[in-house]
Amino acid sequence: MLDPQRSVLVDVETTDLHGAVCEIAVISPTGKVLLDTLVNPGCPIAAAATRVHGITCDDVAGAPRWEEVLPWLEDAVGGRRLVAYNAEYDRGAVALMSGAWHPLANPARWDCAMRARADIEGRPWCRLDGGHRALGDTFAMLHVLWSMDCS
Repeated sequence: MLDPQRSVLVDVETTDLHGAVCEIAVISPTGKVLLDTLVNPGCPIAAAATRVHGITCDDVAGAPRWEEVLPWLEDAVGGRRLVAYNAEYDRGAVALMSGAWHPLANPARWDCAMRARADIEGRPWCRLDGGHRALGDTFAMLHVLWSMDCS
């Protein structure tokens, strides 16, 4: 998960629990920021989601739409695997936005840092303290992976 030739770390924030992407960040395992952007989801952000991540409809009003962001995401990822803290959730959000047919929606391309951490720590779920913003969460995940030495 920490090989910069094979993996990138990804996090998304969404409009509600199973909603559209309103922010996405991608970093390399070396900590280089490859993508960090708000996304105009084309729909309202639920108040409950704003309470979690702090992103408002006003924040994303002038942000690029997913159709603009997707090529940036594809460039940031390249042919590498995507590592997310809760890979099922983040992959699902990318699939919702891109379509289940899109290569980045393929479950086989995703690794779950939370599952790896839970296996190592012997507990079913481990909270990530990244502040619930995409870039902060990717760096929090990177620190977790470094502490686990998941090379």
